[in-house]
Amino acid sequence: AARPRTAYLDALKVFLTMSVVTFHVSCLFGADVSIDINMYFCKDISGTFTREDCLRHAFIEFVGVPFIELNNAYFMYLFFLISGFFTPGSLDKKGLREFLRDRVKRLGLPAVAWYVALGPLLLFVSVRVLMGVPFEYGQQGTWLVAGPPWFVVVLFFFCAIYGFIHTADGTTPSETALPRVSTLLSVGAVLGLVNISTSDVPFFVAPLGLGQIVNSAVFFWGGITARRNGWMQQLEQLQGPAIRFLRALTFLLAALIWLLATASFRNDVSDTQVRVIQGVFSVAASLTLLDLFRRVFLGASSIVRFMSDAAYTVYLIHPWVLTFAVWAYAHALRAFGVAVGRTCTLIHPGMQEAGQAKVPLAYLVEDEGEGLLWLGWGFAWSVTMVVVWPLAYGIAKLPGLRQVL
Repeated sequence: AARPRTAYLDALKVFLTMSVVTFHVSCLFGADVSIDINMYFCKDISGTFTREDCLRHAFIEFVGVPFIELNNAYFMYLFFLISGFFTPGSLDKKGLREFLRDRVKRLGLPAVAWYVALGPLLLFVSVRVLMGVPFEYGQQGTWLVAGPPWFVVVLFFFCAIYGFIHTADGTTPSETALPRVSTLLSVGAVLGLVNISTSDVPFFVAPLGLGQIVNSAVFFWGGITARRNGWMQQLEQLQGPAIRFLRALTFLLAALIWLLATASFRNDVSDTQVRVIQGVFSVAASLTLLDLFRRVFLGASSIVRFMSDAAYTVYLIHPWVLTFAVWAYAHALRAFGVAVGRTCTLIHPGMQEAGQAKVPLAYLVEDEGEGLLWLGWGFAWSVTMVVVWPLAYGIAKLPGLRQVL
């Protein structure tokens, strides 16, 4: 069980894991890249796919797209910060050799399992079984398939690099006081500039490019530094005005990102302002959530412990559960007489022009309105959440996997 001092960090990891699942459900219904299958709701599924007929939905414009942009700004970086916070203690306790062995077991093995087995197999099942498209396992280089575990791969390399550098240095660094809030927010502004100065083309395994690697590294280093210098304890000493300022700033930046993302999608343009603001928001939101969870989660309840034990496995397997939840919803719609088509985005007329070429497969649902879209999001989210947590907990407790997951 987590010690009371850090129990709130376990609760925060659970919240972030739930955010990841919600994020991917929203991508799937919000015309963004998520798993291998998206679902679109069009007035006529037999005609050409157009933004007007298939993407002009209130859910996509005012909920899905801005929610995706908001989460892209901070949630994976906060994961890196929390992981960095726990890294020095593990290295000091185990020594470099045992630390690296543990990282290989806890991070390396799950990453390999996804990239060479779970990912390719999910793609094969999605294409061949669910969509009925002729496809051979491993075809067109799909022996390796990326996915959400990109985080695990990057974290493994960060841990290894830190382990070697810290061990080679051998000195005990002098303690550094927690920087002023204004200084931390300035770091966020610099990260925002990094976002606009680098391409969002995938880099290494990071789906959002080099900027995502840089942001992740800064937050991971921030977590390490926070642990070495007692910054979490110093954060508790922030005065009321500073906390209220952070909360207000987080809310205002979130609202601004939401509005700009909505306008950007509506006008079909890329808004660089959003990426700059996201840098500052990543710091403000992280500090605000750390403070909020510290105040609310004073100890580890049984439900938090259960979800914390399952969270890592949830992160790894939720694409499988979500895929079958969407498949089930498509079949349920057909059973009620709704026209549902299956297609490949690269060959369906209009999908590339509408900016949907990155999603390989799609269900097309014929619907004049968007009631079925909202219902689909709710169905997929609910089914995934209800199934994946107990399933992940059971898998994590299996003999042989307990020490890995």
